[in-house]
Amino acid sequence: MTSRPRLYIILGVVGCALTIVLRDSIAVVAVLLVAASVAGFKALQTLVRISDIRRRPAAFAVSGGGFHARLVFPQDVYVMFMLVLLGANVAILLHTFQDPDPAIHILAWVQLGLVTVMGALSVAFAVLAWSMGTSAVELTPEGVMARTLWDRRTIPWEALAPGGPPRPGPRNGRIRLAFARPELVRRGRFRVPGKGDWITAQLDVQPWLVADAIRWYVEHPEDRAAIGTEAEHARLLAALGAAEAAAR
Repeated sequence: MTSRPRLYIILGVVGCALTIVLRDSIAVVAVLLVAASVAGFKALQTLVRISDIRRRPAAFAVSGGGFHARLVFPQDVYVMFMLVLLGANVAILLHTFQDPDPAIHILAWVQLGLVTVMGALSVAFAVLAWSMGTSAVELTPEGVMARTLWDRRTIPWEALAPGGPPRPGPRNGRIRLAFARPELVRRGRFRVPGKGDWITAQLDVQPWLVADAIRWYVEHPEDRAAIGTEAEHARLLAALGAAEAAAR
């Protein structure tokens, strides 16, 4: 079964191919409008989710031996739009080269350079989004998996310090991690410069839930083995609720 992000990327590749093969202005505009409408709808949906954090559920998705949280920002949809836009530009470029006017050909060579750069970026984003999978943050029995387009980290529970991370504020886009042994963090081949002491809070679950769950498993190693099961998920939510009630 194809995951949702990969489905959008496949649709983007199909849309890109259609705009190049059809090369009909009406067909190209129609494909672009469909892709732009989907991307625009997702953008509005994202703004609503970011502005009203209360709408995010206080529960993880449970599957594949872990607790999962996706990005609120639907980057796969925008990769799809980039691919369709790339196809439209290629179709225009091919039409431009067929023009008999030499002056137009000069413009076409400039456009070819721009399309080449755009193509390289589109392919790079598509490959990164495809390899990222469905989860931006995943809790597993071994630790925390943090994934973005440019950064992939595996953070063992032993690398984190008790007492953290603190709950992020409602306008804070990051969850600050507290490390005891940062040298245990393993990074993938995609990496951005920086300390890497945070994970994104722009997730499709309550950010405080992610922070509280990480803190719980750092301080309760006996519960880690059951991560990824429905029973442990229910027990975790009940434990975090009881802990919050006791703290009041």
